[in-house]
Amino acid sequence: MNKAKPYLFKLLRDPRALVFGLAVFSFSWICWRAPEWNDYKLIFVAGALLVASTLTLVERVRSNFVAAVLGGYLPVALANEFWMLPRYAEVPFFSLRHLEYFARGFVEADGPVLLFFTLSVFVLACSARTLKRLASG
Repeated sequence: MNKAKPYLFKLLRDPRALVFGLAVFSFSWICWRAPEWNDYKLIFVAGALLVASTLTLVERVRSNFVAAVLGGYLPVALANEFWMLPRYAEVPFFSLRHLEYFARGFVEADGPVLLFFTLSVFVLACSARTLKRLASG
């Protein structure tokens, strides 16, 4: 019993455990709310982030590479949308209206886009840190 306590506290201090907890929370929340939003691609994104956060806990090179790919998709998609928004909305690049339209997209989006974005950045950072540590040593 005493040997399990230090391991549990060490595991809870690890940021990957926090990311995993947030992924479990977001997946369960999306599964509960998805019929209201009538959008099942949110379940896919939450499931992909749950799998990616689980793979970061394994600490293997292959699992961290897959986690980086799964977790890195959403920031790239949001950067693409930020870059293409002025063309669709017919506003100048990096203008105040451009930033306003992009911020309004976060507020008006169905589902927790900001939670998914933050979680995917954390998964990407954790997997990249582990891959760097495994490659150097």
